Amino acid sequence: MNERYFLGIDSGGTKAAYALARHDGEIVSLHLGKGYARNIETTATTVAEIKKSIKKILTESGVDLAQVEGICFALPFFGELAEKDQEITEALQNKYTGTTVYVTNDCEVAWAGSLAGQPGINVVAGTGAIAYGRNESGEMARAGGWAPFFSDEGACYWLGRKTMQLFSKQADGRIARGPLYDIVRAHYDLDDDFEFIVLMERDVLPARDKVAGLQMLLEKAAIQKDPTAIALYRAGIDELVSAIKTVADKLGFTGTPFLVSYSGGLFKASDFKGAVKAKRRYVNKPFKQCVKKLGAVLQEPMLDPYHGAVLVAIREGAPELLDHAIETLTRGNLAVEPEET
Repeated sequence: MNERYFLGIDSGGTKAAYALARHDGEIVSLHLGKGYARNIETTATTVAEIKKSIKKILTESGVDLAQVEGICFALPFFGELAEKDQEITEALQNKYTGTTVYVTNDCEVAWAGSLAGQPGINVVAGTGAIAYGRNESGEMARAGGWAPFFSDEGACYWLGRKTMQLFSKQADGRIARGPLYDIVRAHYDLDDDFEFIVLMERDVLPARDKVAGLQMLLEKAAIQKDPTAIALYRAGIDELVSAIKTVADKLGFTGTPFLVSYSGGLFKASDFKGAVKAKRRYVNKPFKQCVKKLGAVLQEPMLDPYHGAVLVAIREGAPELLDHAIETLTRGNLAVEPEET
């Protein structure tokens, strides 16, 4: 009997993790490919890129596409524009006719990974931010994550924009200057504070990841106990917790203990001195305290989002295998970074 396989694709706006797993959930190959940028790419371009990455991971693993029983495509923005959703779903289904194809928003696989498919809520806080949950009945709800420009509250992009505002206020004296002012000046080698305007408009604002990267300067300021940086982190946590509470109300969790987990770069420290301590003190600890006040039980992430994508692929393609796959992954999970395809 041929081995049975499942593919989980967890895509962000710039990168996507491709995970190939056996029927018991064991990951046999993991690679990093190009992400899905709906706002700047056509569906044909996206599907062609996905096809290339899938072909590569299968070829390197010695697996035939006919052996793949289910594929989960987790894409950012999915579920927000019906016409575009239908277009890419049909294109992927037509491309992979011999398997069960399931297309969803990447927040679902973040939830499936962090809670290993258990009822509860996961909040993603990376470049963007969104809370997603499911209850015992399988009902789902989400909050936040509408768009970078006016939503994604609490995310690194949101914090990056706010960091720009804090610098401008400290520079002209609307608020007292703190360590952030000198950190930003040194980072961009500014001779004149107003040079910051051109640098941001020309080099930073056009790229979401660069805006989100400003959060690292905020982290440095928090290490040096800049009160405005610390307050901004707390404001971000309040926004994330508000989204969690909204999802909890929608799913009927309010008033009963329920699981909450998290994922995304906001909860991870940078690699410079003092960053780990700062993130624990100003992000992770207050987040845990706020979650507890909601009456929720904080669950440290059990699996990565790419594991979640595999579990969703199995759930949709062969649900009778799901429990065993969850047991396999949660028992022996050693999270690794995917390799470039």
